[in-house]
Amino acid sequence: MRLRRQDIVRTQVSGIVIAVVIAMTVTAFDVYANPGNVFYSDDGVNWTFIIETFVSWFAPLLLVILPLALFIGWRRAQQRNKEGHLD
Repeated sequence: MRLRRQDIVRTQVSGIVIAVVIAMTVTAFDVYANPGNVFYSDDGVNWTFIIETFVSWFAPLLLVILPLALFIGWRRAQQRNKEGHLD
């Protein structure tokens, strides 16, 4: 069973978008909670810490979500072939 190139691209882009949305959501909640005034204080916004927080969520999510998205795409391609849509 082979995946078409467009299936691979679609699943990987979907995985990246999901990882970005989750990482941005968690980072936004962290910035809103602002534990210990690490994200912003009277001195201003600590953008370096915000970016580091986003990356610390995004990288592990990407490592989990991309293979999962590829597996889901492969299963969907299998399902299509069982239904008679030979690609």
